[in-house]
Amino acid sequence: MRIMRFVLGAVFGAILATAVSWGGLYLYGRFRPAGSLFDTDPQSADLFFAIWLALAAVLAAIVGYLTSRR
Repeated sequence: MRIMRFVLGAVFGAILATAVSWGGLYLYGRFRPAGSLFDTDPQSADLFFAIWLALAAVLAAIVGYLTSRR
C-alpha cells in the first residue's frame, strides 16, 4: 500500500508540474500578442521542455515522498 501511495503521489506531482508549466506558457502567450514564443525564439522551446521535465521530476519526487510518509 505504501508503494501505491508513492506512485500516486508521484503521478499527482507530475500532473501538477504539467499544469503549472503549460498554464504559465498559456498565460505568457495570452498577454503577448506578438505570436508564438517558440516561433520567435526556437531556443526557448528547448528551455521550456527542459524546465518542464526537471520540474515534473522534482515535484513527482517531493509529492511522492510526502504522500508515502503518512
